[in-house]
This record gives sequence, structure tokens and C-alpha cells, in this order.
Amino acid sequence: MQMQSSIASRNQTTYDSENGSSIASRNQTTYDSESGSSIASRNQTTYNEYIEPGSVQNNSTGKAIYSGAASLGRFLTMVFLIVAIFAGIFMVIYGIIVIRRRHDHSEKTQGTVVSANCTHHRCYDVKVTYTPGTGAKQAHTFGGIETHIKYNAGDPITLYYGKNDVTNVKTWDSSTLLGQGIAFIIGGVVIVAFMLFLNYLVRRFKVAAAIAGPVELLGLIV
Repeated sequence: MQMQSSIASRNQTTYDSENGSSIASRNQTTYDSESGSSIASRNQTTYNEYIEPGSVQNNSTGKAIYSGAASLGRFLTMVFLIVAIFAGIFMVIYGIIVIRRRHDHSEKTQGTVVSANCTHHRCYDVKVTYTPGTGAKQAHTFGGIETHIKYNAGDPITLYYGKNDVTNVKTWDSSTLLGQGIAFIIGGVVIVAFMLFLNYLVRRFKVAAAIAGPVELLGLIV
């Protein structure tokens, strides 16, 4: 009976020893697993704290500058578009007026200088006489004429007068106003069309707005 108790005690001791070793082993394994996870977590945290924040901050600053330049580009382009529309309308209207005046003094005649006070590139108080198609002799005095010719009394001078007003006399042909008027009209249309296209680009593409912003701002400063 004593032998059976001793055997049971040894078995219990062995069982307890093995069971304890097994539990300890499992606990150690669990600890190692958790410890490794904890170390990995701490390493990741350290990496995030000391490496990633700077990168994220630089990236955020770059995006802020990029977005700011794009916003500036869109705003300035809209302002320039409004100005271009008014300028284009003015140029078209002025061009039409100029074209309508192309007959104001398109009739050519030969006049005679009565007196003039000329310098190197300009003559003042130029008094002339001329005979338009009506046959009645006319006289006119120019306050100043831009010319490289130094007129003297008796010199011939080419003059242009109006079909409906022979007293409206000039030293240049108003028929050239046709080309000037067309140029103003085309210029006004092109300016508006260009700004409309640029406005579309900066609204459609952020990179275009980011480029336009600093360029337009520099244009205003310069």
C-alpha cells in the first residue's frame, strides 16, 4: 500500500513537473510572441515618429503651395478674362467706327503751301490752298504736321478731303482706315478668344492653373 502511494506521488510529481514545464513553455511562447509583437509595434511607432512625419509634412507643404498657386491662377485668369472682354468690346466698337470713317477724307487733290514754320520732323501753322472737285478754291491751316519735308511757300502738298465735306481736309488718305479698323476688330476678338481658352485650361487642369498663377502675378508686378 505504501509502494502504491509512492508510485502515485512520483507520477503526480512527474505530471506536475511536465505539466508545469508545458505551461511554462506555453507561457514563454506566448510571452515571446507578445514581446515580439510589442517590439515590432514599438519599432513601427518609432519609425512613424522619426521618419514619416517629416516626409508627410514636406508633402503637405508642397500640396499646399501647389493648391495655392492653382487657386491664384484661376482667380487672376478670371480677372484678366473680364478685363479682356471689356477691352475686346471696346476694340471691336472702335474698329467699326474707324471703318465707317474711311470716306471722311478719301478724295485726293493737289494743294499749295502759302506759309509754314518747319523744324526737323514737324511743321507748324501750315497754311494751304486747294481746289476740290467742286471747283471752288478753299483755304485751310494745319496747326501741325508730322513730316520730314520742310515746306516753304509755293511748295506743292498732297491733300485729301471728304466727299460730302470739302472743308474736311487732311494730309493722309482715310481709305487706310479700313485696314486699321479691321485690325482692331480682329485684335479684340482674338484677345477675348485667347482668354476664354486660357480660362478653360485653368478650370479644367490644375497644373495649368498652378503654372498660370505665378506667371500672371509676375506679369502684374513687372
